[in-house]
Amino acid sequence: MAVTRRARDIGAERAHKIVIELGRDLRDARRLAGLSQERVSAAAGISHSHLSRIEHGLVPNLSIDLASRPASIVGLDLSVRTFASGTALRDLGQVRLLNRFRFLVESTIAWRTEAAVGGRRDPRAWDGVLADGRDRAGVEAEVHVHDWQALDRRISLRQRDTGIEIVILVLADTRHNRAVLREVGPALTVNVPEPSGTALRALRGGHLPKASTIVMV
Repeated sequence: MAVTRRARDIGAERAHKIVIELGRDLRDARRLAGLSQERVSAAAGISHSHLSRIEHGLVPNLSIDLASRPASIVGLDLSVRTFASGTALRDLGQVRLLNRFRFLVESTIAWRTEAAVGGRRDPRAWDGVLADGRDRAGVEAEVHVHDWQALDRRISLRQRDTGIEIVILVLADTRHNRAVLREVGPALTVNVPEPSGTALRALRGGHLPKASTIVMV
């Protein structure tokens, strides 16, 4: 429940910031175009007072439609995109995947789950961190790989922000995931050079792999 509340609060804070920034952009573009609020609101099909509230960031439940109409009139294109942040709760499939992987790791290797990447306000976390003395390895688990480049970028940012160099990417052993890896091809060896078999032998022997690797279970 605490994780859900934290993610919800972060989402609300981001939404508030976006509404304020959007309003400021609309106001600046309108003034630059020499247009009055009355003219823009009439063209957008909204009231003058509502446009004023939008420009001042006072419409907390601003819809994409209401934001896009005045933006288009003042010469702006509204773009909305999402990026993986790591705040999503694990589903049952991911929990089972991590459990299968843990059975392959010698018990002498310390295991910590949900290891935070940044400070209190940073929702990102490794799915797990393995520790062998002073050496650490970040564990990232994916049941179904949707976008390899996005996954690779997310892992690289976590490495940068935690100083963890070795990453064990745990993938469900499915036809889809194997097809993704075949499609990526030789590029895999750049960021995950350690062969899976070599890494698994090290983990079963109580040691971390010497470099990042992909393990399919």
